[in-house]
Amino acid sequence: MHFASLPGLWFGLTLPAILLMYLLKRKYSDTIVSSHMLWSRVLRETEATRPWQRLRSNLLLILQLAIAACLVLAAMQPFVYAEGRAKNHVILVLDPSASMTALADGTTRTSSTSDPNDTSNPPLTRLDVAKAAMLDYVDKKAAASQITLITMGSTPRIVLTHEQDHDQVDLAINNLAPDYGTIAYHETMSLAAALTAKENDAEIIVYTDGQWSEDGLGIPFHVPVQVTHIGDDSTENVGVTQFGVKAQPTTLEETATQMLGVASVKNWGSTTHVAELSLYAGTQAVDFRTVSLQPGEQKSIQFTSLPAADYYKISIDTPDVYSLDNGSYAFAAGDIPRTALFVTAGNLFLEKALQLTRVEVTKALPSAAPPVLKASPDLIIFDSGTTDQAVGPAWDKVLAGKPIWYLNGGLSGTPVTPSSATYKVVSHPVTEHIGFQDIHIAAARRMVPPPWGKTLASIGDLPLIIGGLDNGLPRLIFTFDLHESDLPLRAEFPILVQNAIDWLSSTKTKGLGRETAGVKKELAISAKTRSASWTKVDSVDVGKSYTQNTSASIQAETLEGSVTALQTIPAEPALYHFVEIDENGVKTISYLEVTADQLEANLALRPAMLFPEELGTDAAGRSGGKTATAGKTNQDNPTGVNSGTSDTSQQTTGESTERGHQSAQSLIKWLALAALLIIFMEWGVYRRGNSL
Repeated sequence: MHFASLPGLWFGLTLPAILLMYLLKRKYSDTIVSSHMLWSRVLRETEATRPWQRLRSNLLLILQLAIAACLVLAAMQPFVYAEGRAKNHVILVLDPSASMTALADGTTRTSSTSDPNDTSNPPLTRLDVAKAAMLDYVDKKAAASQITLITMGSTPRIVLTHEQDHDQVDLAINNLAPDYGTIAYHETMSLAAALTAKENDAEIIVYTDGQWSEDGLGIPFHVPVQVTHIGDDSTENVGVTQFGVKAQPTTLEETATQMLGVASVKNWGSTTHVAELSLYAGTQAVDFRTVSLQPGEQKSIQFTSLPAADYYKISIDTPDVYSLDNGSYAFAAGDIPRTALFVTAGNLFLEKALQLTRVEVTKALPSAAPPVLKASPDLIIFDSGTTDQAVGPAWDKVLAGKPIWYLNGGLSGTPVTPSSATYKVVSHPVTEHIGFQDIHIAAARRMVPPPWGKTLASIGDLPLIIGGLDNGLPRLIFTFDLHESDLPLRAEFPILVQNAIDWLSSTKTKGLGRETAGVKKELAISAKTRSASWTKVDSVDVGKSYTQNTSASIQAETLEGSVTALQTIPAEPALYHFVEIDENGVKTISYLEVTADQLEANLALRPAMLFPEELGTDAAGRSGGKTATAGKTNQDNPTGVNSGTSDTSQQTTGESTERGHQSAQSLIKWLALAALLIIFMEWGVYRRGNSL
């Protein structure tokens, strides 16, 4: 037996106090008299007493001493070490890193006779097994313990502290989710050690798959640390380690920009794998490859003649235990090529100017049916007299969500001859560095600007250029025919066309590269940006359907009302839009790929997790011990949690290494029960005399 509070021994002074009371008890002598009717009160006061007398066998005295002894022992907080039960305070530490999303081989939610195509019961991940093991421990061994729950992450998070309501503990464990960022292992274990620095009856239990980039050396633990290993040692994983694209050199005969892509694929496992690769330009599948990889082998695959796209994706279609590295995105370095559909019967001046803007132009003759295009253009240009034929559902589908430039068309208006009044030009991105003086225009349409439009250039009260945003999309109208003016002959004309193309394609997406989930990244935020948000790009079935999940937008961080350049990257791996909206309502969209910590892909990376003892460690800081292993299913354990032993390092402190995993069981409640029973016995003795 051990005692947690030796100062309680001072209450032992009650034992001699009880004996002293019996020693000083007044004793009356019996005397025979003829009558006590008159003399009883006098005789009683004059009877002799014997205050110091020899103690005799007295059951009442023995019971009172026993009660006092029980109370003294209870004040000293006695306890004994026992196997199989948790300590009074249990700190559960969960490793929710990206590698914990790997499948726990051999464990499934369904039995072996279930339909393997039943997606309603997906295979168990290591995190699922860890949570099941924690629930089992809390409900059985730690049923009478206080629970503190800590999860690892870029910073450790205390979910619960000293929680006695195990329903709340179960709920919190079930709600734990993976953390895909860089895990602060050492910082989390330091926090667990600090929480137990002044406790004697506590223990730390870590649930992890063992893929740690840090150890626990240098952390002063004061309580036992037990490591529960999750999952088996399966490392069969094939992943994309690198992927990038760039513009491919073109010949003079080639009119469209083509891209070159390079991907590196590695087999992290110990067996040969045949990986099936799919490459997408945006949502369009453009190439397929099959690659055979030996254990530990890495290969580079080159893709040529890729069409221009906002982003590219490579995916490994062969399933393995870890899916987070089975896909990767890439964005073109520099400006992403812009494409335009030019509907015209012939406009040599504008065609030459468009070539100077580095826009890939696809010409189409005016027709009731839109042309068949390989990819959707970034903007559409309607030349004079072409808009009347661009009507109907087919054209509506082509025009939906596209910036449009109308030349002498787009809206009804009466052609008039401009007067010789002075030109007026409004400051706008389209009219930068442009002066209309001395330009001759034979005719222009007189029209009232639409609700979304603003007159950018005019002669007198006759609008010449109208621009604005229609439902967030740029629209530009020239009310005159270029063939009926000398503007194409002016030096400003190529500048005007460049300005118009830049403004119309201002919503064109750009690539921000690749970042690990949850880190801080400095972005180039425009001074005109008034609001910004992150939106996940959902690709439910890549190449077939594509939806933008606008309901899951994450507002960008602000500082003093302005969007700050230092932003926190979203916590879940995916492809994201970073949408900026300026003071005029113009949207600028950027792509960013958010990935899990790439170190987590190497499932074979399992360094020894060292937890030094508080005293008496060797030069390497090692201490012997055992860890429990969870993750193998058997018929007697349908949850997939099975305890075992393995030789890995752990810290065990206390009176001896053998007691590192023993729990201190308090004896106070038993002493209190014994004292209560003796009190009832004393009451019976007092009432009946010197007997029970």
